[in-house]
Amino acid sequence: MSRQARDRIVLFPDPVLSRPADPILGSGTPLEPLVARLWRACRDHDGAGLAAPQIGVPLRVAVVDAEAVGFSGREIVLIDPEIVETGPPVPGEEGCLSFPGLFATVRRPEKATIVTRTAEGRRRTLELEGLPARAVLHEIDHLDGTLMPDRMGPLRRRFFLARHSLRNGRTRPRA
Repeated sequence: MSRQARDRIVLFPDPVLSRPADPILGSGTPLEPLVARLWRACRDHDGAGLAAPQIGVPLRVAVVDAEAVGFSGREIVLIDPEIVETGPPVPGEEGCLSFPGLFATVRRPEKATIVTRTAEGRRRTLELEGLPARAVLHEIDHLDGTLMPDRMGPLRRRFFLARHSLRNGRTRPRA
């Protein structure tokens, strides 16, 4: 049995990262193979979570490794998720596979109520706090076309993007 090819993580400034993803339910795209690809890519790249746009698939599906974020429940699979309620944003350090090797302080709620779907389309509500909430909201941002630098002030954003450009062989940062 041959090992499947390792999915490439899409890096900023690829346009797929900045566009809102389309709903998967009703799209005709098989869900199970996409979720399996996301888990494989997330683990191959040592991520805590991964959204479909980060592997070049513009659909509203993401995964979060429960163990990596200290969540006592099962692995988290987000299918067409919706944010119902959040707490106030607080600063916290985050990283992102689409900005490899970089970390930044980002203001994000540490409490969230999320409605997601099961593979059969049934609603499922997640009540999350702490790192699990931050991680899920980070992945939902990817599904909405929002990236970490979008949550920074102009100066911090410019500095962060310049660091990303230098690390990834670009000559000029995109602001």
